[in-house]
Amino acid sequence: MGLVSGYQHHYNFSYTEAPISADIGVQSKILVFKIRTSFILLQRKKLDDAYEHEIMDTECLSITLPLDQIRDSPEKFHNIVYRLDEYLMSDDQILSFIYTALDYAQRISAAHPSRFVVPIFADVLVCTVQLEDEPLDEAIDRSVRPDCLVPLKLLEPNDDGSYHHLRDYLLRGLPRIRGDDVHVEGFGSLMETCSICLGGPTAAAPVSLLPCRHAFHSHCVVRWLMVNDSCPLCRAEKIIQLEKPDTSQVTTEAQATNHLPRPARVRRPITRARFTNHLPRSARVRRAPAWHEDYVMGSTNHLPVPTRLRQAPAWHSDYVIG
Repeated sequence: MGLVSGYQHHYNFSYTEAPISADIGVQSKILVFKIRTSFILLQRKKLDDAYEHEIMDTECLSITLPLDQIRDSPEKFHNIVYRLDEYLMSDDQILSFIYTALDYAQRISAAHPSRFVVPIFADVLVCTVQLEDEPLDEAIDRSVRPDCLVPLKLLEPNDDGSYHHLRDYLLRGLPRIRGDDVHVEGFGSLMETCSICLGGPTAAAPVSLLPCRHAFHSHCVVRWLMVNDSCPLCRAEKIIQLEKPDTSQVTTEAQATNHLPRPARVRRPITRARFTNHLPRSARVRRAPAWHEDYVMGSTNHLPVPTRLRQAPAWHSDYVIG
C-alpha cells in the first residue's frame, strides 16, 4: 500500500551494451544509474472502468557510483530515495526498488566482467489516477509532475561544490509535511494557500515550515531559497546562511537547521541500518519477458482491486498493467 490512494507506480530495469566513453581510464567498476520517469494522468472513461492515459511530462535523474561500494553504502542513493518519496512511493516500495536495482546491477556486472562501466536504466511510470466522481481538474491539481517537485539539479551530482551546504539544508534540514498531515500535533493549520503560487496543499505538493513560522509549498520555497535568503512573506532576512555561488558566508547544516521543528513526517536520510532492517525480499520481481533477457519489471498498485488500467500504454506494446 502506498502513501495515499489515487496513484500508481510501475517500473522496469534494462541494460545497454552500447560503448560508453567513460570505460577508458576507469580502474574499478562504476555503476551509471539513470531513472527515466514519465508522469502520466490516467483519466476515467465515462462508460466503463478503463482509462485513457496522457503523458504530462518526463525527467531523467542520473547518479554514478563505484559498484563495489553500493551494497555496503546504500545511503549513497539518498537523492534517488528523496525523489522516489516525492513520487509518493511508500518506504517499502522504495526499498524494494533500490534493492532490486542493486541486485540487477550486480547480476549484469557479473555477466559482463570486461565492462568497467555498468549502465543501468530504470524506466518509471508515475501515474495519477482520476478517482470515481473526481472532477478532472482536481485530478490534475493533485497530480505528481516535475513542477511540484524540487528542482532536479538539486539531486544531481555537482563536482564543483556549488550549493553544497544549501543542498544539504534543502534536502535534509527543511521539514516536509504531506497535504493530509497539515494538522499534525504542534503545527496547527500550517497553510491553506501558498503565498508563492496561490495553490493549496496536496499529497503531491507537501508543505515546508520556515523558522519564522511561515509555511509554503516545499517545491515553491526550495526554488525561492535557491536564490534568496529571506522569507517570501515576511521578508525576515537571512533565514539561512549557507554557501551559494559568489557568496562568502557559510554556516554548517547544524547551525542552519538548529531551530527547525521536527514534524512526524519529516524524511530522514536513509542509513544502512534502515535499509537492512526493512529490506523486503524481491516479491514483486517478475520473470523477464522473452523479448529481453535482461528485463526486470516491478509494479505497485495503490488502487482498489476493481480499478485497473485495461489498455496497454502506447509507449510499449508489451507493457500491460493490472
